Amino acid sequence: MIIPLVAALAVLGGASDYDTPGTCTMDVQGRQIFDHTDDSGNPRHNPDHTLYPNDMVSFEFRYFFGEECINPYVGKIRDDPGDAIEMVGSWGLQDQHVAPGSSGTVAGDIIVLTGPANACHGAPPNGGGGPDGYSSGFGEPRRCGSISLTISAYTWVCVPDIGCYKIRIRDTARIAPQVVAPIVLINTTMHMLLDPHGYPAMNLDRTYYPWDPIAVEHRAIFEHGDERAGTIAFRYDRVHPGLLKEGGLGCDYPCQARLEVDGEAAGTGFLPYPGTYGNGGGIYAYTAPSEDSLGPRTISYRVVVENMGIPINSNHNDTGAMVVRYDPVFGHHPYTVLADGHPRSYDDRQGVAIRYEGSIGSGPGDDGLLHPDRRAKITGFHPETVARSASALVEPMVLDPALLSWNSTWAPPHPGGYHQARQEFAGAVAGAAALPDHPFRSTSGGGCSYGQDGEAGCHLMFLYASHGAVRFAQSISQVILVENAHRWYENVTTINQLASDGWAGHRLNTILDYTYTYPHTELANIFRMTSYGSDGAPETGGEALSVTAVPHLVTHDRRSDFAAPPGPSTRMGIMLDQYILAKTLHDTGDPVMAQMAASETYDMAQSIQGTGEITTQINKTALEFWTGTLLASGFTNLMEIPTHQALEHEATVTFVLGAGSLSRNLTIPYGYDTTYHERVYTGQGMTPEVRRAGPGTAEFAVPYGFGTVAGVSVSGTETPLQGECHQDPCSLDISLDDDVLTIRNVWGGTAAGTIPPYDGSITPDEPSDHLDQLLAAAPPVIVLALTAVAARGFIRMVRDRR
Repeated sequence: MIIPLVAALAVLGGASDYDTPGTCTMDVQGRQIFDHTDDSGNPRHNPDHTLYPNDMVSFEFRYFFGEECINPYVGKIRDDPGDAIEMVGSWGLQDQHVAPGSSGTVAGDIIVLTGPANACHGAPPNGGGGPDGYSSGFGEPRRCGSISLTISAYTWVCVPDIGCYKIRIRDTARIAPQVVAPIVLINTTMHMLLDPHGYPAMNLDRTYYPWDPIAVEHRAIFEHGDERAGTIAFRYDRVHPGLLKEGGLGCDYPCQARLEVDGEAAGTGFLPYPGTYGNGGGIYAYTAPSEDSLGPRTISYRVVVENMGIPINSNHNDTGAMVVRYDPVFGHHPYTVLADGHPRSYDDRQGVAIRYEGSIGSGPGDDGLLHPDRRAKITGFHPETVARSASALVEPMVLDPALLSWNSTWAPPHPGGYHQARQEFAGAVAGAAALPDHPFRSTSGGGCSYGQDGEAGCHLMFLYASHGAVRFAQSISQVILVENAHRWYENVTTINQLASDGWAGHRLNTILDYTYTYPHTELANIFRMTSYGSDGAPETGGEALSVTAVPHLVTHDRRSDFAAPPGPSTRMGIMLDQYILAKTLHDTGDPVMAQMAASETYDMAQSIQGTGEITTQINKTALEFWTGTLLASGFTNLMEIPTHQALEHEATVTFVLGAGSLSRNLTIPYGYDTTYHERVYTGQGMTPEVRRAGPGTAEFAVPYGFGTVAGVSVSGTETPLQGECHQDPCSLDISLDDDVLTIRNVWGGTAAGTIPPYDGSITPDEPSDHLDQLLAAAPPVIVLALTAVAARGFIRMVRDRR
């Protein structure tokens, strides 16, 4: 038996017609039994034994009649107040007593009716009024009606002086379940999701761009909501004019696939959100699919709470979202990346310093101002590289765009207010702790090329107005530059566009472009230093060697006057990082960009040490300019020269060389035109090849490992001489009686030889066979003349024999 419980207050207890009981005793008791579940075993009552509308509870009444009771009667279950009629139950025979110990049970079920239960709490009978329609506090239980069972019987009552007579007595038990008001609230907050690249998909001022996932996190607040999952459910009606519903928690709508619809830019989707929610909570994302969606937007949520499919109440809430136009403002400056360590200017050199200033609020309902707290994204690049020759006979060459690849990203410490904005954002948006420490962020692995996965794999995000940099690699030295006297291509230029294609509602959106011209020069060279023994062979376990390279005669710094004065040509020397800093500041007026470019120059300290042989790369750390050359080129100030041309100027370097306890300084005036090999021999006993070329002339050649000759002594007379004297023999004047020749190198090592007597058989054009063998065995090497020394041919030094 299921009895609907109407909304009427009742009190528990029993009652009788007279204050004076007879000899008949009776009793009836009622109790609630919480045993009803749905088909899945979910209880249809609350854990504290309160009930909601449309909940169920079982009841049981137990009764008892004593043996003095006459004509006992068990009434009908009464719904109070209601229309159930108390009917005659079971009557005994007239004036007959009930059997001793008569008892019984009446049981059934109660269902809480929605309308009367809501009315009990002051809401409209049919519910749906929301929390303002209830007069009770949230979660306050009330007894919203009762059921009762009445039993009765006759008993004899005897009164002195009056006599005995029969009267009817009764006993009633009532059951009044506690019903909780079905108050439901809905809490909506804006939640930050991540886009497919892992970046925050929401601006720090809580605005959105087209196709950003406008994520609304909703939570139904309902007493026992989580504990009643299965029977208590929540249905949402969402109204979002002008916006497109993307999907819910875990992308239950195919939001990740919404990248293109009918060939038009569509949703960029979002990464699945690993959130957890209770019964009635979740997240849904919406997007603005077109320009018509810009401006303030309202998303309305109406929640209906249902108990076993029956609505028992509803409520609503609104939240607003501002969709703004993506209108970024950028400054940029291309520069030569020197810290990559490559020797050629055609290897991994392009860098672009970027200053993001913010997005202009130019959309409907916006303020038209520049907003530094809105994002900007770079998703691709579109290059064209052209090589032009100084010769009109050589056609320009267009290089394959795939040769250019996105190499890396970098950003300096941010000086602005990002951290404050980040803190405010974290306080207002759940999940914002995922924001990185710096507003410039890239998740690109590097090395992605145009034409392969450049547009999809190369990307970066400015979360806030800040500076950042992008590096590009373009190894084209084998395409453009070869090791020969002709350098046909003297002007190689890349025209590159950085874009936000397919983002923020744009299919094609170039946000900045730049032109980068490669400097045509060596920017690093190899310096070798080897220790040799008396046999002319390298000594791997030889002397301890060291080399330190320092710029030669630096005369200016970044605060200097770089004007070229008229008149005789004078030298202007400046450290390379100081030049880059001054030049970038001159060109951009941006000190942060200047620091960025200058920080990617070579380290100033260049030194190496080892035993027997050392090899090091000497980087270009200074520049030399001559004022006469500047004026002749039409420049009155060093800062007027394009950077790529300035980097082609000389960079004289002074080396401090050490070998054991010995040291010497070496200045190379043109240190970036060719490599250099310093040969160290500090001993005695190396054998030169000597011949008499005529009655007053001697020629000699030293082994390759002897190094640079510094002087010659003949019969105790010193003759200064400097040269290599190994591939091409050196010549000097002697007398007929000179017979001993001692040669000294720049390290103090010596080689002594005997001058054969002149017998008239040797002519200047007939070198000895032994000398030919020595020259044939000498390894070829490219060396750099250190002073005014002739190239190929004899070197003749004439002694004064007075």
